[in-house]
Amino acid sequence: MPKWVLVAVAFVGALMLWAWVGVPLGLPAIRPCIGHISASALSPSKQFVAELQEESCLPLFEAETIVWLRDNSNRLAASAFIANSTQETGPLKVELAWLSESQLQISFPHGTSHKSDAHGLNSVSVIYKETSVAAP
Repeated sequence: MPKWVLVAVAFVGALMLWAWVGVPLGLPAIRPCIGHISASALSPSKQFVAELQEESCLPLFEAETIVWLRDNSNRLAASAFIANSTQETGPLKVELAWLSESQLQISFPHGTSHKSDAHGLNSVSVIYKETSVAAP
């Protein structure tokens, strides 16, 4: 076997070991991600925007759904919701709705494992609403 093949296999193995062991232990992660904004919702006064971002991250092409909350200057931002995009029911369906200038509602399928921050950004609070999953 050529030496470069052994080096390549060792390198990939080291990356995978880092992802599976290093990251859960809190070690710094090297996770290049490719993402796009799939939906956005402006607050009633247009002072804030909630953006739904779909990401695919290496090394295993893990898909994540992230809801970002930003002010209109784009200087302040906070992640209000992070979840694995692939659920047992298929792609994750997340909906954004402003209930008022200071309340953003994020709806997602019941049972979705997620990380959240209800404090939001500045004066904005976030309400999380689990929705029922329709039968196939």
